[in-house]
Amino acid sequence: DGSAQDLASFRIICTLLREGKKIVLFPEGVRSEDGSLTGMKAGVAMLSLKTGCPIIPVYIHGAFAAWPRHSRWPKLRKPISCIFGDPIFPPSLEGRTKKEAQLYLTRELEMAMKKLQETLGSVQ
Repeated sequence: DGSAQDLASFRIICTLLREGKKIVLFPEGVRSEDGSLTGMKAGVAMLSLKTGCPIIPVYIHGAFAAWPRHSRWPKLRKPISCIFGDPIFPPSLEGRTKKEAQLYLTRELEMAMKKLQETLGSVQ
């Protein structure tokens, strides 16, 4: 929401990424009501563009069944699977604005997540 706390977190994450640390972020921003993918927020793309770090998409299948959004406790013995996609590297800003690059990167991430979802769904 652009608060001072968000800005401080953004700076800390940028520092960690520049130090070579790995960060796990959920680009949707919230857990969905029904377990489906929702639109990606711009934060992950902004971090990638600012630091030059690639985004590695990860699709987690079964998390909603194991712990629905409004459930107080997780359901034990529900299978959860993860599939990792290819890194998505931030595009060059040459010939485009930061906003255009951010939108491009967010769309690439969204398409990669959908592809991973389809891939994992066909394996299950």
